[in-house]
Amino acid sequence: MTIEELPEEPTHVYARVSGNVITNVVVATPSFAATQGYLRIDSLSPQPGPGWTRHGGSWQPPAPPGSVQPD
Repeated sequence: MTIEELPEEPTHVYARVSGNVITNVVVATPSFAATQGYLRIDSLSPQPGPGWTRHGGSWQPPAPPGSVQPD
């Protein structure tokens, strides 16, 4: 099979998560994302992005600049 004959794998939006915080967002194929440990986020609404934090089962946006986060 040549490269031209390979079926095209769909892409999705994934997040790289470190310590419950999204550090990067990428568009990748499921097979590549699985090798990197990425978390698929394109079906979430609102779609989280860099700086969002996971609290339990939900994502919270980063605090606005200059605000104080409660403990």
